[in-house]
Parts: sequence; C-alpha cells; structure tokens
Amino acid sequence: DDAASLVAATAPTLSSIEFKACNLLGPSFCNAVAHHFASTGGNGCLLELSLEDVPITKEGLLTIATSSDALRNLKSLTLRQVEGVDDEVVSILLGAVGDGLEHIDLSLNLNLTDECLPAIRRCNKNGKLRSLQLSNLKNLTAAGLEAFFTYDIPGLPNPPVLRKLDLSSCNEGSVNDAVLNLATIASSCKHGDAKGKSVASTTGAKRAKIATSTLGGLVYVDIGGSSVTDK
Repeated sequence: DDAASLVAATAPTLSSIEFKACNLLGPSFCNAVAHHFASTGGNGCLLELSLEDVPITKEGLLTIATSSDALRNLKSLTLRQVEGVDDEVVSILLGAVGDGLEHIDLSLNLNLTDECLPAIRRCNKNGKLRSLQLSNLKNLTAAGLEAFFTYDIPGLPNPPVLRKLDLSSCNEGSVNDAVLNLATIASSCKHGDAKGKSVASTTGAKRAKIATSTLGGLVYVDIGGSSVTDK
C-alpha cells in the first residue's frame, strides 16, 4: 500500500521506478502502475521499470501489462529474480511495450526457457534494443540462443544490434563459440544491412570486451561460466 501511494503521489513527475528486495510489494503496487501511467486516466510517463528480488506474482505482472497501456513509453525493463516471471509473462509484458525499448534485463529468473527469446525479438521490430542481460538463466539452450541471433526466422524481426550482452552463468554448454559468433555478427550489422557479414571477434576470454566496429557492434560481453573457446 505504501508503494502504491508513492506511485500515486509522484506519477505526474515520475519516469523511473526501481524496487529491490521489497518483500511486501504486491497487487496494490501493480494496480497503481497500471492506473497512473495509462494514457487514459493516468498522468505519468513511465520510461524505466526495474524490479529485483520482489515477490510480485504472475497475476500482478500481467495486471501491469494487460489492464492499461502503462508500458507504452518504456525504454528500460529490468525484472531480476521476480517470483512471477515466466515465458508467458515475458511475452505479454514485452508485447505491451511500445517501440522504444533499449534495455532488457531478465537475469536470475529460473523459470525462463528458450520460449522467451522470440518475444524479445518481436518487441524489437524497430531495432532500438542495445542492451540485453540474460545471466543465470539455466534453462536456455545453445539451440535457442543460436536461433535468437540468426537471421531469416519466419515471423520475427532481425536479431538485435546489441552493444551490451550478458550471458554469464547460464548452463556451460548453452553459450558456446557458435552462439558468440552469431551474436557478434548480428550486433555488428546496421539495421537493414546485408546479413551474415563476418567481423573479428574475441572469443578466448570468459569476460570479454569487443571493440566497436565501423558498423557499431558489441562493446561489452559477459560470458562468464560459458564453454566459449579460443578457436
């Protein structure tokens, strides 16, 4: 109730919401966000939403996404270790976001699988996503990640042109040489450029910084705990 009251009181000037390790955050907060940032009846413009280690349920998260268009202006979405996050929630939440999302962090949500990856591609149809953090997602597979960074997937936009990528502490075999190579190629192509251009990549280090190419490209990659080699 306190969080909901805070949102209600500050919504006209509030553009960023962040809560971490707040054990009492619940339905009232979700309802307040949905109401006060809606285009109809609301009076706020929400650009950033960050929730970490909070007990918000699936139903609460879906309330934010489905009861209004409160997420239409969002540029940054962080949901780390949130009780109700699963593949369906991610798909619906990202479907409710407008075309300006630049940062997504879904780390530490143990129920997420490869099924959440197409939703990330779909929400990036205008190619603005630059930062993606998927650390500690133990159910991701190499096949799923390779598909995520592959061009010409029917019904999906091109893979994102990222500048920051965090795939640390996933299952060792899920982040391999092929995944990193595809991610580097995708992120080193301008939106709409010819797909598949080869670029130089640094694959030997477990935590690597990849120099920006003339086409943009990754500037930071965290692949700690991966099976990437120096091949």
